[in-house]
Amino acid sequence: MARDEATQRAAKFIEQLKPAYLEWLRTDVEILEKAISNLKETRGSKPGGFDAVYRQSSIIRDLGTSFGYASVTEVADSLCELIRRLEENAMYHQPAIDTHFRSLQLVGSSQADAVNAAVDKSLIDGLRKIIGMFPNSSACDRRRN
Repeated sequence: MARDEATQRAAKFIEQLKPAYLEWLRTDVEILEKAISNLKETRGSKPGGFDAVYRQSSIIRDLGTSFGYASVTEVADSLCELIRRLEENAMYHQPAIDTHFRSLQLVGSSQADAVNAAVDKSLIDGLRKIIGMFPNSSACDRRRN
C-alpha cells in the first residue's frame, strides 16, 4: 500500500471515529473533574494529586488534534503546564485550575464549532497570561509554539 493511500485510509478512519470522540472526551473530562476535586480537597498537599490532574489532562491533550479539536489540545496543554508550575513551586491556586477546566469544557463541548477561531485565540491567550503569573522552571517549560 502506498503511503498516500495509507494516509487517506487513516484520515477516513479518524473521521469515522469523530462522533465517538466527543463521548470519549466527555468521559475523560469527568475523570479530570474528579481528579481536580480530589486536588481541591487537599489544596494540593496529598502526594500524587497534581500528577493525577496532569496525567488526565495529558490524555485529553494528546487526542484533541487528531480529531480536529486543536483548541482542546491547546487548553489541555495549558492546564498541564499550569499543574507542573504549581507543583514544582509548591503552590496551589484553585481559581487558575478552575478557569482552565471551564475553558476545556467550553472548547470540548458539542457546540464548540460555534466558538470561532478569534474567540479560541483570545481564550488561549488568556490562559497563557494566567500561567505567566506562576514561576517557571526549565524542567516544566513544555508549552508548544
